[in-house]
Amino acid sequence: IKSNSKDRVLTGAKGLGRLGIDRLCNHLVLTTKKTGMDHALELIINWDDYEKSKLKFSEIKHKIYKVPLESFNDKTPLKSIDGHGTSIHMLHLKDVWDDEGLIDLKQELSLLLSPFSGINDFKIKLKTGKKNIDGVLSSQNALKLARLKLNGLVNFNTEKDTFEVSCKVESHDGKIIFSCESPWEEWFKDKGELVCGPFSFKLYFIPLDYKVLKKFSFQRGDWSKFMKSNQGVRIYRDKFRVRPYGEPSGKGDWLSLGTRRASSPGGVAQGGWKVGPNQVVGAIFISRIDNPNLVDQTNREGIVESPSFDQLRKIVLKFIEIFEEQAHEIAYKEKKENDTDEDEAENEVEESFDEVKNTFKNLKEVIRESQNSGFTKSTNPELNSSKLDILDDLEEKINKTQEANKKVKDILDKKIKEISEEKDTLSNLATLGIMTVAFSHEVLEKINFTHNNSLMIKDNFDNGLFELLSPHKEKFEKSIDRIISNSTFVKSFSKFALENVKFDKRKRKNIYVNLVAKNVFDSLELLLKNHNIKVDMAQIPDRIKPIRGYIIDWESIFVNLITNSITALEKKLKKSRHISLIISENNEDVIINFADSGCGLEAATEYSIFKPMTSTKRDKKGNVVGTGMGLSIVKTFVEDHSQGTIEVSSKGRLGGAEFIIRIPVVRGN
Repeated sequence: IKSNSKDRVLTGAKGLGRLGIDRLCNHLVLTTKKTGMDHALELIINWDDYEKSKLKFSEIKHKIYKVPLESFNDKTPLKSIDGHGTSIHMLHLKDVWDDEGLIDLKQELSLLLSPFSGINDFKIKLKTGKKNIDGVLSSQNALKLARLKLNGLVNFNTEKDTFEVSCKVESHDGKIIFSCESPWEEWFKDKGELVCGPFSFKLYFIPLDYKVLKKFSFQRGDWSKFMKSNQGVRIYRDKFRVRPYGEPSGKGDWLSLGTRRASSPGGVAQGGWKVGPNQVVGAIFISRIDNPNLVDQTNREGIVESPSFDQLRKIVLKFIEIFEEQAHEIAYKEKKENDTDEDEAENEVEESFDEVKNTFKNLKEVIRESQNSGFTKSTNPELNSSKLDILDDLEEKINKTQEANKKVKDILDKKIKEISEEKDTLSNLATLGIMTVAFSHEVLEKINFTHNNSLMIKDNFDNGLFELLSPHKEKFEKSIDRIISNSTFVKSFSKFALENVKFDKRKRKNIYVNLVAKNVFDSLELLLKNHNIKVDMAQIPDRIKPIRGYIIDWESIFVNLITNSITALEKKLKKSRHISLIISENNEDVIINFADSGCGLEAATEYSIFKPMTSTKRDKKGNVVGTGMGLSIVKTFVEDHSQGTIEVSSKGRLGGAEFIIRIPVVRGN
């Protein structure tokens, strides 16, 4: 139900507001008047009447009085016929309202007002006689301090009869940095029904930036006060705030932004950066009509944490992840532009050494010339000789410093190389760890099954409990078949894992990716079979031009792509699980096309999936799970180690994700 004049959704169905009045005062005088009335209506409540009365709460009656307009002062809008409104006077207050209490009241009332334009169609004005407290409450002007702004929207498209999700990131000057719009079915992999209902989301990134503060004539104290009152992400239902979301308390950080930030405390220019709740001002706008599944708890302490609420949280977290990725990209580019190039810095050091040496050379020539000039005939020659000795000594020290600098550079270069090799080894170990985690339940299940059956057969055979005669023969053969099948699985998997880290595979050399790919798929054949995944490798040639790289890298690349496909295919019907690998070549490159029939990539993740610590795997509440390192490792191996390129299509030729890798061939082959 909405009001006639303001079109507001009516609230107060639970009747908790009157209990709040009882908490504040003993007596209440409520006066109200509509436009055109020649009098006002007045209700007087003495809360003691409720405590003394033996009647039921609903049986207590109150008198309503007609009050002539002449009884109101000139400053009250109820004075005239055209005036209208409601006033509530609370008498015999139960608390002492000192300055501290009034300041807290001001902050609490400010929390009711959204800093977003268009939300507040009313004003709150305090009149206490205190200059530092009185005035109209507002928080909108500080939004101009925002470095970035995000607008997210989940809405129903009546023409297409489906829900759509849109996301837009803008810079402080209104320039669109990122924009994405997709059907709801493509927003998440699980493609479940939208149960939380449509909503809009606004997020302002307002870090402490002295240059921006100065530009808009803000003080740090102004920024601190605004962020203290408005930081975090709040929820507004029909233009009224739903508490405690966004408050600076444990439950107020309902998106766990603080926890996410603590797990990745680096700066915005660093990979894996997460925004903190004290850096953003955000709001989600819902309504009782469009979001009937998002219902309040009976104690008014937030929304019931139902599947609808979990879905809302999940969607908002993805919006924030997109925002974080864009903010990081901007900061990283700015940092890269401002940083001094390593080669330029090295040249500057060498030029400085040369300039100092030339200066010494010129000084020595001046001193020698002065010894032979008539102007310095009376000068003590021993003094001039001493000056030359000092310069020679300093020059020798400069030369030694230069040599030491070169040694330091050589040591650092060597160390960097060692660290790089160490990083590569750790990356491969990380891939091995990812593979182990992904297959651990499979391996354990098979090992346990094999072990138990082996013990049972051996024990029965040793005790003579069966003979190799029918029908025991058939049972025995079936058990042996199981043992052979499961042992083969464990043996092939273990052999591949152990051979993956052989020293020879860590040498850079000419390799043939067609042979590496076949070896990996052969080693994981039983695993793919257990998941009912059919593999098409018919378009892999027997002979292909070599590329330059590491065998261990390319085994890791194919393992990562296969394990990602297994995850993407889990919710597919068994008969529709497919992986296709095509390898081709031209005069310049070897081209690898890896595709599956899985759920594909989520919208707006085509670029972020290659970033370190980025994972699109989530639990039901939207929290990211997984290491987020797999595709980052793949990208590093392709681009840095083999000088190739990698790109991805969210919907490939089989309906799922498709990766296209290009690697330059070795010349002369």
